This record gives sequence, structure tokens and C-alpha cells, in this order.
Amino acid sequence: MAKSTGDDALYDKSIAQLRALDDDDLVAQHDALIAIGGYTTNPSAYREELARRAAERQGDRMLALTKVIAALTVVNVGAVVAIALFAG
Repeated sequence: MAKSTGDDALYDKSIAQLRALDDDDLVAQHDALIAIGGYTTNPSAYREELARRAAERQGDRMLALTKVIAALTVVNVGAVVAIALFAG
């Protein structure tokens, strides 16, 4: 199936171009490629980009939680030291 002029924007996206799209646009372009059926860009590139973004967001959340745990540990140590100093 030959691609039409209106569909040219869906074809042959570079990784940089895929990463520049927001999630909704990425999904919409993936769905459009699937609907066309005669694509040259591998639709898995779109799914892989979504998975990469999800993994990056998860990593960011894990880092934030790690920082919270570290801060709470410092507060806990401070509380224990304060109790030890003032209770004795």
C-alpha cells in the first residue's frame, strides 16, 4: 500500500521526533499507522517509546521516594539522639 501525501507525517519518524511528541500524540500517530496498514515505520518503535517513558517516570518516582526515605531516616536519627540526650 502506497502512502498518501496526508499520511507522510506518520512515516519514518526518528527517535528524536518520537521523543519530542507528548504521550497522546504518540499514541494517536501509532493508531493512525495501524489504521493505514501499509506503514514503513515499525509500529513497535512507538510502543517502545511509550515503554521507555513509563520506565523513566517510574525511575523518577523511585528516586523521589528514596529521597523521602533518606530524609525520614535523618529525622528519626535526630529524634532518637534528642530523646537520648534529654531523657538521661
